[in-house]
Amino acid sequence: ESLVSKINNLEDYSVSSFNGEFSPEEVGKITGIIVKCEPLQIDMNVVNDYINVLLDYKENQNAGSDVSDEDFMANLARLRKQKTDK
Repeated sequence: ESLVSKINNLEDYSVSSFNGEFSPEEVGKITGIIVKCEPLQIDMNVVNDYINVLLDYKENQNAGSDVSDEDFMANLARLRKQKTDK
């Protein structure tokens, strides 16, 4: 909750910002989360792509067609490629 709050409020969420709030073990786990997520480079374009994939999936489900996990991932890859080709 603290990490998400800091991110949402555009506050510093460096490891040192958690020292007064959490134990050293907890700060270690937070550090792991931050390090793991940094290379993902998720921005609004990526979020919108995921939203579109989920909406497409929902439309296909409502239409009565079965979409496999493979089809879902292929659609996601197609959307990503469209973004990078622009």
